[in-house]
Amino acid sequence: LRGIAWNYLSATSDAEKYLEKAVEVSEGKKAEPLCHLAQCLWKRGDLSLAIELYKRSLEAGESAEALRCLSVLMRLNSSTKDRPAVVAAHSASIDFGRKALALDMDDARSWYTLGTAYATHYFAVSADIAHLHKALQAYKCSESRPNGDRNPDLFASRGNLARFLQVRRLHNP
Repeated sequence: LRGIAWNYLSATSDAEKYLEKAVEVSEGKKAEPLCHLAQCLWKRGDLSLAIELYKRSLEAGESAEALRCLSVLMRLNSSTKDRPAVVAAHSASIDFGRKALALDMDDARSWYTLGTAYATHYFAVSADIAHLHKALQAYKCSESRPNGDRNPDLFASRGNLARFLQVRRLHNP
């Protein structure tokens, strides 16, 4: 509990110490301490280790939170010049987003994460307009879910995509 509190207070070194102890006590078989430790490492910038811990937490039990975080981390960690690795990371991001959504179809955050995965896939990998339409549909679903309308990033992302599509139509009739 101390590790979680320190993590929320952005005291990552103290949080890491307590969360590592919680993972050790649970013998790595509880998802929650693994997820919190992964979040702490993500804040510190250790994306690879955070991904590894989120994946370990899924072995202890699937959670939409861990799957959403993996979706985001896969996109963040794909900044490499190796094209096949970038494609694989963005495809994995979409897969993790879909898995998070499969756990709870009414979760606005999972819909938002999946929409962002599709949008990022378009710009980083495919340039297939279908991905943007899937992103907009996911954003629409996110907004229609309970508390979905409380995410300002959702409105900014959806507005930016709509504007992009509008400009694209003007230049490519």
